[in-house]
Amino acid sequence: MNEAVEHQVAGLVILTGPEFIHEIPASVLELANSLNFPILEQPYSLKMVLVTEVISNAIVQDNLIGQSIKLFLTRLINGFADAPELIHLRAAELGLKDNPPLCSGVRSPFDLSSATAQREP
Repeated sequence: MNEAVEHQVAGLVILTGPEFIHEIPASVLELANSLNFPILEQPYSLKMVLVTEVISNAIVQDNLIGQSIKLFLTRLINGFADAPELIHLRAAELGLKDNPPLCSGVRSPFDLSSATAQREP
C-alpha cells in the first residue's frame, strides 16, 4: 500500500471471497485510512469487466449530459428561437430548473486604455 501511495495510485480494489482473501484485515484498512488512500472491496465472484463497463458507461453518460447542457445554454444565449414550451421541456430533461427564470448577458471585451486615451485633450 505504501508503494501504491508513493506512485500516486488513485486507489485499490481488493477482491474478497472464500477462495483467497476472506476479508480485508483491519490493519490494512487502518493504514489506508491513515494515508487517505481509498480501498474498495469487491466480491471475487463479481467480474471486474462488468464493473468497468458500468463505470465507463456512467462516465460517457455524464460527458454527454454535460455537452447537451452546454449546447442548450449556448443556443439560449445566442438567441435561437424555440417555442417556450420546448425550452422548458428541454431544460427539465437536462435537470435544469427554469423557475425562477434566469437571465444572462454577453460582454465583448475591448481595451479601455485606448478609449480613455482618445478622450483626453
